[in-house]
Amino acid sequence: MPSPAAGPADPAPIAVVTAPIVAGAAHDAEAAALEAAAAELGVAVVSRHAVGRGRWLLQLSASRRLLTNGSAGGGLDEKLAVTSGEQIAVGEAVATLRQAGFAVLAGPPSEAYAVVWGRRNGPSWFAPEAFVCFPWSPVDRSAARLAVEIDPGAGFGAGGHPTTLGLLAGLVDPAVVDAPAAPGNLADLSGRRVLDVGCGTGVLAIAAALRGAALVDALDIAPAALDATRANAIRNGVADRVHLVDADLARCPGPYDLVLANIHADVITALATELRRLVSRPVGAAGPGADPEPPAPGGGGGLLGVSGLSVAQVSRLEAALAPLRTVHRHHLDDWVTLWFRW
Repeated sequence: MPSPAAGPADPAPIAVVTAPIVAGAAHDAEAAALEAAAAELGVAVVSRHAVGRGRWLLQLSASRRLLTNGSAGGGLDEKLAVTSGEQIAVGEAVATLRQAGFAVLAGPPSEAYAVVWGRRNGPSWFAPEAFVCFPWSPVDRSAARLAVEIDPGAGFGAGGHPTTLGLLAGLVDPAVVDAPAAPGNLADLSGRRVLDVGCGTGVLAIAAALRGAALVDALDIAPAALDATRANAIRNGVADRVHLVDADLARCPGPYDLVLANIHADVITALATELRRLVSRPVGAAGPGADPEPPAPGGGGGLLGVSGLSVAQVSRLEAALAPLRTVHRHHLDDWVTLWFRW
């Protein structure tokens, strides 16, 4: 399996972010609502850039906006009246807008940090045609066939960690998940049933749904994680197929064609029995006296993908998950991603 890497062209940013506040909007209506909410706080939208697929990047300044008659074209020129009496704290504005449900972040502290800020908030590629990014990332979403937008909120993870990228790379690799190749050589997961164990902010669950999975269960015991996953599923247009599971793993009925677990190795080891139970078996591989389960669409039973492992933890984890066998292994930085099947 190829390592996640930069995209084919590493597209240049849509805009250099220099404003005190930056925000992402998933569609025109959200952008308009954000602008209206900001105006009530005395925060001006100083630029608005289309970033592909109907999404917007907005830069805001914590000062009131004055509108004056424009040029002969009949438009409006926006000018800022920056006075100490009209300015409000950036942190206060960001906190208020986030509480209202908008994907907002403080921009670079000065123009000198704009390039560094842009890199830190840019996309993380996990395949030549796929990346994960923040809603406020200044990158063209149409530069790849798969662009997953994640606002971490109060949840855990934004998709850029090597453990997440390793699982994402396998999830979209037709050879790893034994799936047909769609345009861009991305796996077509149509009809698959997927479980994301410890979903965090929903990155894996949402990516699976965007690749066509019929049903995705996103399980976590942290309410903040489920809230973040719900919001991100809505943002990515897959809320109808990503179902939140606030329950113990033992209560998941299963089986699933794909089980994904990006959690600590010790937790995976402790959950080994339940994880094995939830991976669908090939026809004829069910236990004695049990009805055989239908095979996964690829024909060879389900797959379990786990990450969050160091090299030193691999052999112990493989022993814990036996008789599941390792069929793919992927290294990224100091982390290992393993894929198992019956």
